[in-house]
Amino acid sequence: MIDIAKFLTELKEEQLKKLEELNKTMENSGNIHTSDTNGDASTQSKCESDINSIFKNNKTSFRLPISYVADKKEINQNILNDLELIESKDPLGDSLYATIFKPKSTFGKRFLNDWSRYYTTDVVFLKESQQFYKSYENQYGGDLKAPVKIIGDVGGGGVEMTINPHEVYDVIDKLWVDIAGDVNFKQRFNYIDIPILERLNKSPGIMQLLSVYNLSSPVISLLSPIILMIIPFFILRFQKIEVTVSGYISTLKKIFATHPIGKMFSLMDFSSLSWDKRIYILMSFIFYVVQVYQNIMSCHRFYKNMILIHKNIFILRDYFTYTINNMSHILKITGNLNTYSEFRQELQHRKDKLETLCDTFSGIKPFKLSFSKLMNIGKIMKINYELFVDNDIKECVNYSFGFNAYYEHVDEIKSLIDSGRINTCVYIDKTATEAEDATDVGTSPKSKSKSKSKSKPKNKDKDKDKKKKKSKNISTTSATSATSATSATSTKSEVSDKTDTSEQSGTVTKKVTKFMNIYYPPYENPIKNDVVIDKKIIITGPNAAGKTTVIKSILLNIILSQQIGYGYYENAEITPYDYLHCYLNIPDTSGRDSLFQAESRRCKEILDCLEKEKDKKHFCIFDELYSGTNPYEAVASAYGYIDHISNMKNVDLMLTTHYIQLCKNLKTNKNVKNYHMEVNVKSDYNVEYMYKYKKGISKIKGGIKVLYDLEYPESIIEKTKQLLTML
Repeated sequence: MIDIAKFLTELKEEQLKKLEELNKTMENSGNIHTSDTNGDASTQSKCESDINSIFKNNKTSFRLPISYVADKKEINQNILNDLELIESKDPLGDSLYATIFKPKSTFGKRFLNDWSRYYTTDVVFLKESQQFYKSYENQYGGDLKAPVKIIGDVGGGGVEMTINPHEVYDVIDKLWVDIAGDVNFKQRFNYIDIPILERLNKSPGIMQLLSVYNLSSPVISLLSPIILMIIPFFILRFQKIEVTVSGYISTLKKIFATHPIGKMFSLMDFSSLSWDKRIYILMSFIFYVVQVYQNIMSCHRFYKNMILIHKNIFILRDYFTYTINNMSHILKITGNLNTYSEFRQELQHRKDKLETLCDTFSGIKPFKLSFSKLMNIGKIMKINYELFVDNDIKECVNYSFGFNAYYEHVDEIKSLIDSGRINTCVYIDKTATEAEDATDVGTSPKSKSKSKSKSKPKNKDKDKDKKKKKSKNISTTSATSATSATSATSTKSEVSDKTDTSEQSGTVTKKVTKFMNIYYPPYENPIKNDVVIDKKIIITGPNAAGKTTVIKSILLNIILSQQIGYGYYENAEITPYDYLHCYLNIPDTSGRDSLFQAESRRCKEILDCLEKEKDKKHFCIFDELYSGTNPYEAVASAYGYIDHISNMKNVDLMLTTHYIQLCKNLKTNKNVKNYHMEVNVKSDYNVEYMYKYKKGISKIKGGIKVLYDLEYPESIIEKTKQLLTML
């Protein structure tokens, strides 16, 4: 026996749970359907925006492989803003990630910012990522609009399918908003909307009966008067009352002749009726016609809905088949990559779910009016309802959106690799660098004991000789793109770096971060430079000489190297950094702080992290340190700050400045090196920027050229020149 009380209790609890979920959804999505006075377009736009927001914030949505790695770090919000990684300060410009990945599809643009979340110090993962990108076979060839041919094993019977990803993504995005975001879904498709009976919508049999009724309702309403007259005959026969068909018809004729409705068909009898009966007859007839019309329209809507449901299912089937093909490709490549195991497990789970859905769709044929199709409508209605209510399906489809965005981004990375624009990074073992840092710079245990036995003057002379030798050998050369002579210079510089560091540390060859032919990706014809970060680096040069671009390109390429294992350089060696710090574009509009206070606050935040995480590797960039106060205090504050950090062996630092006095003050600091941006000065008004990174301090003043280019009055320019000469 079925426990009715228990069944009703469970049913009630289930419905209450569904109502709570519905309320939460409505709270999250806001008032999607507002008053008609707001306009249909704005209402629809808000609806789509809210639904997209719900999908994007889904906790079970797609995650990049790097998010499964244990040793991952979040990219600081200051870096995201200062480097314009996810949003350009120019309303018409593109963010850096948009410049790199060039997203073309709806999904590619929507999920682009997922890359801005993490970087990692897991060298094994980064090396396996390099292997992954090398093994990936380019699908789009850089053109997302180009058709892609795949084999549709599911529902396609092994037939070759041609998919245009760009068009499919746009269609599927709008379709999914229409399916999952339609709050009137049940009324629209004639589902049972009574909470206690909603589970019947998952019954193919019940859906079949409702569908047959919806299709036959016009005929039923049209014949309803005749049916109502026939029913009494069967009731009488059921009660075993002797009545013949001819006798029953004769009786009906007599009744019909005396009834007002019957008299309507006889003009003479109808004219003899009173006006109240005439109105009654006419109103009854009008209601009858309206009912027949409504049933015909309901049947027509149901017919159109069935066509739409079939169309949607076929679109989803093709999209799922294409997505399964992409997932299989990624699963095949990552099969031997251990650090991708969790990512693969999740991907395999989603792939299995999509294959199950495709198997469900496989038996569905194109819609047409036939008896066999009519008998299959209940199953199709059940599938359509599950697409709307099943959260697992929603999560899986949402996951597929993020995955296909990732697939598009990977395809672009592969194109960059094939074109030679980005290259692999070599990672230095962190334990080796820690051992080098533990060794006193410039001495070995033997040299220490020897130095004690020698006189102080000799030590000083020796130190001077070492400094001279060091200044000759250690250099960061400017990259060249055309001549072999410059290539030889670069090679010589690289060798001298290794020689010098080996002399400093005795038997240990110090490993430092270095980049060959590094450049900034947004520029069409970038100038490339070689940068070796073996000391704390200070860069000088006039305005617009490229100082900021150099440090931004270094930080950006470190991030990319610790995300995908590639960067915009010819080659690179880095020790993965645990923390990245950025001091660019400090805002002075915080309300409570002046510009100098905001700068000081940012510097203190960075310093606190450096002091707290002394056993971690840090990389910092500073642009125009303390420029928000007067030059004297700026130089003094910057000197104290950089001098303090210069003793931290776990910190790599690059600083740009216009304060030459700061460079001179730090010139005697053995942990600091001065570099400048090369400029060819022909006259006050004719300055050629070479954008080359060179050793030494720049004393060139480029401010007059800026004033001249902006067409300042000649009197202002002349007075500026006079005062500069006096200073």
